Amino acid sequence: MSIELKDSVLVFVDILGFKGLLESEEHSQNLFSVIKNIKKQNTSTSDIQYTQRSDGISSTTIMKGMPAITSFSDCIVSSIPIEDIKEPFDIGNAVNDLLQFIQWLADSLMFGGYILRGGMTRGDLYHEDGVIFGKPLIEAYELESIKAKTPRILISDELAKQYNESKSSNCNFLSKDDIDDEYYLDYLKFSFQRSENRERYKKTTAEIIEKRKKDISEKVNSGDLSQLEEDIKILGKWVHFENYVAKALSVYGEK
Repeated sequence: MSIELKDSVLVFVDILGFKGLLESEEHSQNLFSVIKNIKKQNTSTSDIQYTQRSDGISSTTIMKGMPAITSFSDCIVSSIPIEDIKEPFDIGNAVNDLLQFIQWLADSLMFGGYILRGGMTRGDLYHEDGVIFGKPLIEAYELESIKAKTPRILISDELAKQYNESKSSNCNFLSKDDIDDEYYLDYLKFSFQRSENRERYKKTTAEIIEKRKKDISEKVNSGDLSQLEEDIKILGKWVHFENYVAKALSVYGEK
């Protein structure tokens, strides 16, 4: 039996601090609700047309239904075959199609108090009926688990080059990190087109960081140091994310 692999763009996403979050019944229920709702995002089979806007320029894409989505515990994978981009046929539109899903997922997690990290790449892939197989999955996983380190969606060098050269580059949602020069998918640029999201991200991030600082202080004062290293590690990721939000607000927020 031969496997039909399709040239696809894939994103692998991990929910940060998942193990510690499951120790809380409230967090467990909230996370389960978000992850369960992912399935609902993958039920459309009709053609979808949407318009993206960036810096006053719009771009319209027609695609065959939703991207394929598979979730397992704190890992979520979504992909779209290049051939499913009906109009116009462009690699940039395939990346931006997945951005729709990433933005929904990031917003859903963020407003529950959770952040994500991931990797995006392109290659020959099988992704149907919950089964996923192919080299792009490994590459995206390695981008997330080895290179990303902070809460961001890294994109492979080759895919970043193709995206920047694509016809849809007028709606470019890539940014380059000032520290390591890695390209990442700037989903806040997309999300912050809605003013209510800008305020919610800023407020929620500040509240969560303050709460985590308070929790760490209380644990230290009580002598409970069992999870101190992990707590400080997660706090550091939130501080990094707060800097990302502040940078995005300075660029994309209201002047």
